[in-house]
Amino acid sequence: MKKLLIVVCVLLLGSEAFAQTQKMEIVDGAFKREKYKKRPPVPLAPIREADVMYSWNVLRVLDLNQKPNLIFTYPKSMFINVLVAALKSGELEGYLFKNEELFPENAVTSDEIIKTLESYDTLLVTNPITLLPEQRIEKTEFNPNDAVAIRIKEEWVFDKQISTMVVRVIAIAPVINLKSEGQIVGQTAMFWVYYPAIRNILANSEVFNWRNDGQKMSFDDVFIRRMFSSYIYKESNAKDLRIEDYAAGRDILVEADRIKNKIVDFEQALWEY
Repeated sequence: MKKLLIVVCVLLLGSEAFAQTQKMEIVDGAFKREKYKKRPPVPLAPIREADVMYSWNVLRVLDLNQKPNLIFTYPKSMFINVLVAALKSGELEGYLFKNEELFPENAVTSDEIIKTLESYDTLLVTNPITLLPEQRIEKTEFNPNDAVAIRIKEEWVFDKQISTMVVRVIAIAPVINLKSEGQIVGQTAMFWVYYPAIRNILANSEVFNWRNDGQKMSFDDVFIRRMFSSYIYKESNAKDLRIEDYAAGRDILVEADRIKNKIVDFEQALWEY
């Protein structure tokens, strides 16, 4: 009987020691969430030129201060950080442009843009040893909070093969405030990037879903499903003007709505009831 108790005690002590060596995995939530890994973007139906009955180019701006767009500034997954990381890794090389016209003469390199993300200031400081003033050059890295908007170039196409108006995002650009003597005097696009070339990157970048923590989304989902708030600031026109070049104040918003309704009305006018 004593031998049996000794054996049981040894087994219990051994199992307890074994359990202590096994570390429990920590899960930050009620269940384990798998991050996006090699998640391909949802393929878009191809559009044949022969099936295009109507197309119209528009440019719109997405204000990051508006509530529906705050998901782009979520600290744990900021849209600008995704682009800058891809920029520094070289993944965007060959798809970068200085403006929305995606022509070879407007192409820029990653190195050119990275240089604009860094600034150098000459400061006058006191040497702690000699107590004499001396100059010191200080490097300032790009602050992601400086990104205030996103510009989008897109084309609306009526595909007669499927009798549907479809939209395709052509290029996007992060926008920062333009300052002069410490005062904000306007806004400027940091760079334009060809959207189809970065869909793989955006599809693997998880974004905050303000409706449901259990339903994961990516930045590509946000753009393709158009889960953002924006307004049109330019359309195709003979003089290549922005709306603000020929309208002011409230008339800018009225003109933006007119352009949006013009595109919608074209599709509606094709149907008879």
